[in-house]
Formats: sequence, structure tokens, C-alpha cells
Amino acid sequence: MKQVVDPAKNLSALLEKLDKPEQPVETLDPLDTLIESFLMWDSTRVKAKAAYELLMQSVVDYNDLRVSVPGEIAAYMGENYPQAEERAQSIKLVLRDIYLREHEVTLKSLTDKGKREIKKYLRSLDGMVGYVADRVMLLCYSIHCIPADDFLRRALADINACDGSQELPELASWLTRHIKASQAVTTHFALQKWVDEKPGEETSTTRKKTTNKKSPRQTASSSRKST
Repeated sequence: MKQVVDPAKNLSALLEKLDKPEQPVETLDPLDTLIESFLMWDSTRVKAKAAYELLMQSVVDYNDLRVSVPGEIAAYMGENYPQAEERAQSIKLVLRDIYLREHEVTLKSLTDKGKREIKKYLRSLDGMVGYVADRVMLLCYSIHCIPADDFLRRALADINACDGSQELPELASWLTRHIKASQAVTTHFALQKWVDEKPGEETSTTRKKTTNKKSPRQTASSSRKST
């Protein structure tokens, strides 16, 4: 008789084994977290950190990033960054929509809003990705959710700890139901670390470092357009 697979049971077994970090004490900046999350989406922590540093070295501020064209933004991330054009286009659209709503590139208006309003605002931004919205809500506004991207879905499906056929919004909801709010932040970081270090995945110790003789700003297109 074929054994019935219980994804929830396998998920629980995985979570018990994970090395959970201490929960951050400081409140993270929403815009910093938003950009960082776009770089971490379907990527790794090490790659995202390197790309974020290159990006910030290449622009004056987030408004400068907003008026950069997608080709420039993609170049700022560094050579061969995965899905760079798609990420760049999404970042451009999100920052543009924030500017249109706030008349500046800021999320300060969310500070005094309720959780339902924050969810609606972030998820309705033009170009927003579910993983990014969920990660900003979790880390900056203490909203109970578990960010899910393709990397996480594949890793969990490999050990039968989720239904690999689930759409990402469904998977995120399923994970949120099975992970307590009090453990959501540390579990998110632990899952990210686990996915990054899974056998067969490129790890921080084997990942090749790329060096550019020119800065990303020098290699990017010099053309600009404002919105």
C-alpha cells in the first residue's frame, strides 16, 4: 500500500531541525527592505547583499533610482544578476507608484495605518511581487505572513514539505497557517538560510565573486528619463 505523504507533517519536522536566528530588535526601514527583498526574490542572500551594495553605490538615493531606466538599474546590480531586467522593471514601477501616491519616495504614510490598510497599499502597488510585499509586511510592520518564492517552493517540494503544484500565493497562505506569528520572522530567516545552503544549490563558499573594473554607473547606459 502506497504511503500517504503529509506535507504539513514534513514541514513541521523540517522546522524543528532549522537553526533559527535571534529575532532582530531594531525596526527595519521599509524602503530599504523593499529594495533588498526585490533582490532576494528567487535569489540568495549573498547575491542579494552584493547586488544591493552595488545598487546603492550607483545612485544618490531612492528617488535617483526611481528616475533611472530599467537597463541602468539592471546594470547597477552587477554582471549576470539573475532576472535582472525583470527585477529592474518591477523596482522602477513600484517606486514610480509610491512617488505618484506620496509625491516623494517614502512609505512614511503607512506608519499610522492599520494592518489591513498596509496590506492593501503594498499589494496594490504597480509592479509589486507577492514575496516582496509579504517580506516588507513581516519585517517592517509585524504582519503575520511567510514570504514564498520559487526557490522556497522547489526546496520544500523536494522533501515533500509542501504541494509543489501550489501557486505561490496559496503556498504563502498555507505556510502562514502552519507557522505561528511569534515565530514568523525567525522562521523566514531560517528557511532562507536553509534554501541557500541546500545541496546542489550554489552556496556562499562556492559562489564565484565577480569584479568589475568599472563601476555599475559607468557601465550603465547614460540615458535618463523622468517620470
